[in-house]
Amino acid sequence: MIEAGCAGAALYVDLMYCNNYYHGPMQDFIHAYGHDILGPFTMFLMTKFPMTLELKKDSIFSAGLAALIFSGYSIMEGAQALGVYIGTFDSYDFIAYAAGTGIGLGFDQMLCKKKKKLEELVQ
Repeated sequence: MIEAGCAGAALYVDLMYCNNYYHGPMQDFIHAYGHDILGPFTMFLMTKFPMTLELKKDSIFSAGLAALIFSGYSIMEGAQALGVYIGTFDSYDFIAYAAGTGIGLGFDQMLCKKKKKLEELVQ
């Protein structure tokens, strides 16, 4: 349940603050890379949450899911570079995608450890 709440919060922040209407601190960074970091993070948590309910808690599965999400975002960025997909190519977006996916994976691993400890205490 924590994953769903965090994914919802990240999606809200992504939609509200990573658009051109935000005019606060680090405005240029947030406009350029905020969505590129929060997008993979949110996608990872939203994809992993339903699977967490069905015993898909192992690290190998999470790493594979993270690689799949990073690959998907990277393919779209590559398509921009080739002119297949309309958008502005920025090679730093790959770093932002890796950061967002890595943060999601790290957050998931932290939650899985806490869930295992809680399950051990309950039994």
